[in-house]
Amino acid sequence: MSHFEETLNRYALLLLKKGVNLKPGEYLVISADVEHRDIVLKLLENAYRMGASMVNVIYRDDRAQRIRLENSSPENLSVYPQGIVAELKSLLDKRGSYLSISGVESPDIFEGIDSTKVQRLISARYEKTEFFTRAIMDNEIKWTVAAASTTGLAEKVLGFKGNVKKANEKDRNDLKLKLWHEIFKVCMVEGDDYMEKWNEHNAKLKEYISRFNEARIEELHFKAPGTDLTVGLHEKARWVGGVSVTSRGEEFMANIPTEEIYTAPDFRRVNGVFESTRPLLYRNILVERFGMRFEEGKVTDVWGSDGVESIMGLLEMDEGARYAGEIALVEKTSRVYESGLVFYDLLYDENAACHIALGAGYPECIEGGEELDDEGKREVGLNSSKLHMDIMIGSPELDITARLYDGREVEIMRQGLLIGEFTGEI
Repeated sequence: MSHFEETLNRYALLLLKKGVNLKPGEYLVISADVEHRDIVLKLLENAYRMGASMVNVIYRDDRAQRIRLENSSPENLSVYPQGIVAELKSLLDKRGSYLSISGVESPDIFEGIDSTKVQRLISARYEKTEFFTRAIMDNEIKWTVAAASTTGLAEKVLGFKGNVKKANEKDRNDLKLKLWHEIFKVCMVEGDDYMEKWNEHNAKLKEYISRFNEARIEELHFKAPGTDLTVGLHEKARWVGGVSVTSRGEEFMANIPTEEIYTAPDFRRVNGVFESTRPLLYRNILVERFGMRFEEGKVTDVWGSDGVESIMGLLEMDEGARYAGEIALVEKTSRVYESGLVFYDLLYDENAACHIALGAGYPECIEGGEELDDEGKREVGLNSSKLHMDIMIGSPELDITARLYDGREVEIMRQGLLIGEFTGEI
């Protein structure tokens, strides 16, 4: 077995053992692009060795999706495969685990496609699988999102020098392997002690979370070039991150890698402006830079580079799409940020910088949130929406101050680093 295959195998084991925490006899569903076959085969091999009863792979194909978008009427884009719906319902009934692999075939694959068609496709998917999205956000089953390298993504991330179309197969494969090794570094799987490193990393996140929950923060103020944003938190808001727990008490890690601690803002109490600090690639919609203004929680203005019209269209998806559902803190010492790369993958780029998410909030971020009905969630300011779109606003210039529920004002972050009592270094 080559060094690459050994490391890819460790990565697969990390996703199965730390990610979905797979147990003997469990049913596992993997969602992946056809370009992800190398990691999917490693996952299959290891999952069956660990005693999985069945592993069902639901393959996506971005090129096939583009063909559909180019040639289908808007009405036909509302049709969603009932077989996938049935499989997801079956997975919930079996109390199985769900592993989603991200990493587009090419960040530019939907370039030139009518944004209203993309929105129709996103809405159709959500409407047919809303039950599953809610189950995931309520942690009813174990789930994990992780990434894979693709040739097209590697060309974008690593900045291929020359004419991509004329690149030979060896050049393209070398780029794909280089991106894989960047993923391995960020995910700490290059050595045999990777499980121990992940235990230490999770312990650090839990220490931060404990300190933030003890502080009882009422309001956060983000200040950086182009950003002057105030975010209010309900008194029942909880900070979470790292290892999560299902409603049955089973541990899992929703994101690999994970560098963030996050909570749910009171969607009615977000005011000010921000400018994004990293490009956004959401459902194959790419916008290099943009900004937004909030007034009494609602996005009232959007501006930016090419593609921003698509973002504006997503905000019309439903009432909650113009309100915030998550606020997350990430230090500039995160492994993703220190890689120096923009990954064009929300999973990675959100773990490089502090971010705000428009749309749905996570019930686990509110004390007792998993038991609340829609009215109860609204009362505590927990947003609901078809959308959940993370936008990076953190940078080495970002400062954050907080007003606590006991009336004190404290500095939380200075120049992209947590400080004072929030790191234990007073």
